Amino acid sequence: MSISDSSYLSTISFFIRPTLIFLLFLFLLIYLYKLKKIYNIFHEMGLSGPTPRLFFGNALELFSHHQHSAACLADWTHRFGKIYGYFIGHTPIICISDPDILQEIFITKFSHFHSRRPLPLQQHDLRHLLASTDDEWRRQRSIMQPAFSPNKLKEMRVIIDQCVTELIDKFNEQKPDIEFDVTDLLKRTSMNILLNCAFGINPTKHEKLSEPFFQRCLQVFEFNLFQTSLTICSLLLPELDFLWVTYFKYINIFRLWLHDYVPLMNRFIDTDPNTWLLYHVKKIIQQRCLHGIERVDLLQSMIEATDVSQRKSSQTSWSRYHLSQDELSHNIYLFMLGGYETIATTLSYLFFILATYPKEQARLHDEIDCIYNDYDKLIKLEYLDWFIYETLRLYPIAPFIVNRQCNKECQIGPLKIKKGTNITVDMFVYIMMNNFLVQLIH
Repeated sequence: MSISDSSYLSTISFFIRPTLIFLLFLFLLIYLYKLKKIYNIFHEMGLSGPTPRLFFGNALELFSHHQHSAACLADWTHRFGKIYGYFIGHTPIICISDPDILQEIFITKFSHFHSRRPLPLQQHDLRHLLASTDDEWRRQRSIMQPAFSPNKLKEMRVIIDQCVTELIDKFNEQKPDIEFDVTDLLKRTSMNILLNCAFGINPTKHEKLSEPFFQRCLQVFEFNLFQTSLTICSLLLPELDFLWVTYFKYINIFRLWLHDYVPLMNRFIDTDPNTWLLYHVKKIIQQRCLHGIERVDLLQSMIEATDVSQRKSSQTSWSRYHLSQDELSHNIYLFMLGGYETIATTLSYLFFILATYPKEQARLHDEIDCIYNDYDKLIKLEYLDWFIYETLRLYPIAPFIVNRQCNKECQIGPLKIKKGTNITVDMFVYIMMNNFLVQLIH
């Protein structure tokens, strides 16, 4: 290299380095200005709330609370009132426990708030009800609604009775003087009901097929360092959410491929449980459609509901009244996974209350015995309804899931809610401080 070339490169390097440093400094200034503007949103709206930390917002206080995150929201509600704002990273969230405003959001103006806040690492190509918005959400809901009609649910009663009978047999096998953990039995019963009602799979007869589903559902709710790390990145840097989601998605697909198709790799690499569940749900649906199998289960009901909706109008487009293959599989996956955990947890709390309140247990037992085997009377049992409502009031299931995202700018009480605003409900304060349930019962 000649002396002139070396001098030319040195000159370029002399100008490039300070330019890059300047651009980086400028980027940081713009980013900090943006954060400051975001952190002033609630002040401009006239809302109080905990003071956010730079970059982290209130995430550190929220997720490091000595009890749990929902208890942290309750503490903030007692400090700042029934309406306040907080930040996860620099994502603003309005927390509400005022019953009048919540009635406007969830009932009066529900058309403005039918979408939920996207979950961290939620894939952008998901097509189930929790991930859909606007017209797509309305279309899916209208198609699937007939699948959950009283008559469809009544058809599945025999299946549910069989699963409950198996649970009772398991209880009878336990020694009366020895304690045992009822949670595992209830989780398996929950999975048995869902596999039977969703896919027509009897776990007793198809243990090799049902056991992997049960284990994968357990893994979904276990701690995973890789997923947790990317979740934190997604919460703190939502601008790069596409990067985190894409990386998480294709890494898991690659792990699934290695696990299933590369010899001996299944001994060293485990698959992501969500990816595994969705993959096998699609396989079950493909086999059902390929062989034309018809069963009394949720999948069949959704297929039938789709067919009925499709015939409502011959002049409308086919796609408007039809679930795509992805929409069908994603929603079945959602119902199975969401239903498994919520059913098992709710049953655990119900059993706990029954065991600790023997008088209420006896009264409930007498009421059910009076109408045993009469389905029409069973669904109208008042004390049973009150018992379940009160248990869920004392022990709400997944309180953080109760949230909404504004789809259209509107006025709610004293607040002007802009499109895209995230709203969450402080369930613990709402159900403990407001006597709505007592008033309803009386």
